[in-house]
Amino acid sequence: MSTRAMIAFMGLLALGACSGSNEPAQDPANAAAGQESASAAVSEPPVQVTTEDGVTRVTTAGNLQSTFDLDCIELPEVKNVYTPADLYKAAALCFASTQGDRAVRLFWLAAAYGMYDVRRVADQTAHQGLTMLQMNHFGEFPEADRKTISDALGAFRNDPAQWKAFCASVRTLGAPAYHPDYMIQHGLAAMRPWAAEGVNGLVKDFDPVGAWQTLVDQELGCSEGAGPAAAPTARKEQQPHPLKLGLVFAASSKSAVAEYYWAMEAWPNSSAEAGLDPIAGPPIAVSIGPGGVITIRFHEPAELAGKSMTLSPSIVDSGSRLAWGCASTDIPPDQLQAGGCQ
Repeated sequence: MSTRAMIAFMGLLALGACSGSNEPAQDPANAAAGQESASAAVSEPPVQVTTEDGVTRVTTAGNLQSTFDLDCIELPEVKNVYTPADLYKAAALCFASTQGDRAVRLFWLAAAYGMYDVRRVADQTAHQGLTMLQMNHFGEFPEADRKTISDALGAFRNDPAQWKAFCASVRTLGAPAYHPDYMIQHGLAAMRPWAAEGVNGLVKDFDPVGAWQTLVDQELGCSEGAGPAAAPTARKEQQPHPLKLGLVFAASSKSAVAEYYWAMEAWPNSSAEAGLDPIAGPPIAVSIGPGGVITIRFHEPAELAGKSMTLSPSIVDSGSRLAWGCASTDIPPDQLQAGGCQ
C-alpha cells in the first residue's frame, strides 16, 4: 500500500501502556532474518470454522490478529514489534477519547509499517488486509466523526513541522521487527501450506534495509527537502478510480468466498452463507450471490449510477489456486480495464 492508497483511505473516511513486551528495537536486516527462522516450523495455519445464528464463518487463525493490547499510547512509547493491527486499534481508541494528537501519529505509523509489510509479503491477496484493518477500526465511527478523523489526518500530513518531527521518530524507531503473520494469514495462500514454499510468506530475496530506506525517504517523503508541502496537489491526483474503489469494497467479500471454498469445497450462495453482511451503499453496494459470484453495484458517480460489475471465482492450476474473472454488461470494456477490472 503506497502513500497513494493511504490518501485514498482518507477519502473513504470522509464518505497507556503495552501488554508487557520489553523487546528492544532491532536492525531491519537482523529482524528479517529472525522472522524467517522463527516461523520455519509452521507447516500450515489452522482453519477456524464457527457458526452463529445459522451463519458459518471460515477463516485462518491469526487473520488480522492484534498481538499487543495497547491503550491510547504516545508515539515515544511505541516499540517496533507492534503491528498495524495493534497500532490501528490504539489509534481508534485515541480518536474515540478525543486524543487526536496521539491518534494521528499512531495512524500514520501503522500505515507506514503496513506499507513495509505489503512490500515483503509475497501473497498479493493478503495486502488488502491493511485496508480491512482500517475499515474494521474506523468504519463504524459515525459519518461526522469519520470526516473529523480524515481532516485531522490530512492536516497533520500537510504540516511541515509536525511531519518532520514524525519522520525523525520513525527513523529512530526503525523498521518493523515482527513477522507479518497478521497480513499473511489474511491472504488466500494462508489456506494452504505456505511454509512448504520455503519463504514463510515473504518475498524471496527481500532487501529489508533497502526497502525500509526507500519507504521512509520516498513513500513517506522524509528525505531532506521532500516534506509534505506537495501533499494537497498529490491528493487531488490520487483520488481512487470509482471502479477501483468498488474492488476495495469487495475485498472482504472475496476473502470470505475464498475462505468458504477452501474449507467447504463448495461456493457460498449468499453473503450470509459466507459469514458477511452485504455492503449497502452509497456509494457502492456489494453482495455475494449463487456460485460465490460477487456483484458490485454503483450508486455514484453519476456516470456509473445504476450500473454494476461482477467478480466470478474459479479454481485453476489443477485445483491449487482461486482466480477471479471481472465483467459487466453495462460498463464499457475500456472503462473496466482502466478501473482494474480484467
